[in-house]
Amino acid sequence: MFRIASEAEGFTASLNGRFTGGYITRQYGRPAENMHALQCEITHRTYMDEHAPYRYRPDRASRIQPHLRRMMEAALAFARARATRT
Repeated sequence: MFRIASEAEGFTASLNGRFTGGYITRQYGRPAENMHALQCEITHRTYMDEHAPYRYRPDRASRIQPHLRRMMEAALAFARARATRT
């Protein structure tokens, strides 16, 4: 999924950057037990105004939505592939 994020034109991505494995990933991710966790942080300016009244911006959100869809499809494909191995 990082490859998909890093190839998203007009956006930047980092792996294990500012948030190097937050609470959810540490608490619930157990890769050895085939229980994977993903944390995805998206800046507010990607989909909304950063200043009051913090309006949702469909014009901005629509730019990221195809990339998020590809990432979620990749996660689902990964999960399905892992499920067929067990």
